[in-house]
Amino acid sequence: MKPFAYGESGRAHPVHPHTSVSGMVVFVRAHPLVFLIVIWVLQGCLYVFAVPPWQHPDEPTHFEHARLTADLKRLPAPNEVSLPLRRQIAQSMLQHAFWRGITQPLLNDQTLATPYSSPLGIYTQSQPRLYYVVAAIWLQPWLSQPVDTQVYALRLLSVLLGIIVVACAYWSARWLFPDRNYIAVSTAFFVVLLPEFADIMSAVNNDVLANALGAIFFLLVAFLFTHHTRWPIFLSVLLLICLTLAAVLETKATALELVSTVPLGLLAVFVTRVLLLSTGRSAWRIAVLVLLGAALTALVVLGVAWRDVIIGHLTNVIDWLARYLRINVSGTIKNLLDPRRVSYAFAAQIVFQSFWAVFGWRHIYLAPAWYGLPALATVIALVGLVVGGIRMLRSKLPLEHKRRVGQYGVFALTGVFLAWTAAIARSQAAQGMGPYQSHGRYIYVALVPFAILFVAGVLAIVPWRWQRRAAAMVIVTSAFFELLSFWGYLFPYYH
Repeated sequence: MKPFAYGESGRAHPVHPHTSVSGMVVFVRAHPLVFLIVIWVLQGCLYVFAVPPWQHPDEPTHFEHARLTADLKRLPAPNEVSLPLRRQIAQSMLQHAFWRGITQPLLNDQTLATPYSSPLGIYTQSQPRLYYVVAAIWLQPWLSQPVDTQVYALRLLSVLLGIIVVACAYWSARWLFPDRNYIAVSTAFFVVLLPEFADIMSAVNNDVLANALGAIFFLLVAFLFTHHTRWPIFLSVLLLICLTLAAVLETKATALELVSTVPLGLLAVFVTRVLLLSTGRSAWRIAVLVLLGAALTALVVLGVAWRDVIIGHLTNVIDWLARYLRINVSGTIKNLLDPRRVSYAFAAQIVFQSFWAVFGWRHIYLAPAWYGLPALATVIALVGLVVGGIRMLRSKLPLEHKRRVGQYGVFALTGVFLAWTAAIARSQAAQGMGPYQSHGRYIYVALVPFAILFVAGVLAIVPWRWQRRAAAMVIVTSAFFELLSFWGYLFPYYH
């Protein structure tokens, strides 16, 4: 049950810990993941205590939901409200000058006791419940403490969940590139040093559990694509994948694109295996294309013949999505199809910027010029993916290695593409609250494949003999951008 030991370079680069003159360097080389986790925890704690309570998206109402679950020792009904709890939260928000520079809502017993809504933020008791159950269990030892302390306690839980994402990014890249450990290290460093990710993963928010589950999902997929396994292990991993998908759906509605990745990703994997990396005769490829064309034609014919039945079932699916996502699905579709209602370029810009570094309730932006740095790196990574793909196809690597790495790459691209598309399209969601602009944090459920593709793409531009140095430059540049974002913008804003 070993992963493939081949790399595109055809050379292994073992670590020689005894050549180092420093005990710390020896330890880091021998245990890079431990070092990465230590860096992540230290940085996460810095974000936890540097940002005042309530200064993350929807943090007051996410905390309220978790605390109410902990107090009741059960899931609260959608109309249940604890007036004393809301008073405590409102008082803490006032003490921390939450409404500085914006209009403060009316805070009295009548507004605070209103069910199905809250003057403290977006109502969350209609959201999937798994995160709030986990948070309520974690909160039990702190229930006698002030609400500020409880907020910090839940933020520390988020930092711990971030360890899962860092570890999954490292091991996924390690399995895909077993002879190039520097790719795994730089991929994990990319996750650790992404400013907005550190900000979100140190907040009270159901995103944190969804991100951890998304990372586990892509780790399990990477395991299947890179390991020879017997049927019991293969089926066990498939079962874990199904359980992970069920858990993420019970955590956050915006993670629905993770489930959508499966059928589209498997179709892309099939096409990759049969048409791109097959050594069979051209007649076999033509036969496969004919079969695919015939199947598509049959689907169209059946769709026309049974259109009434299909429309009925489709309506039921749309109604379910509307209830699950809490949006007007038909209105959203109209917005997406009406070019007069939307500027996709503007929505994509907001999603892109908030993916990298837009802090607070998306009101602390970097200077516009700084976003040019990740934009340039993204372009380089996209070009590098094409170059790397061509290089792999033309290499002398074993065919089975090409297939497995290529298939995971296509699957990862599918997941990343769906995550970005869903985040941008969500800007046009009809939610009955006026214009809504999406947030880049919705893409973090697919951060593991994004980080792998990003780092591998950037390094593919560089000749083999310089890739280690290029990986070090990726880490240094990521560290510079993180330090700039935190110490140049986030910390000065609050302190």
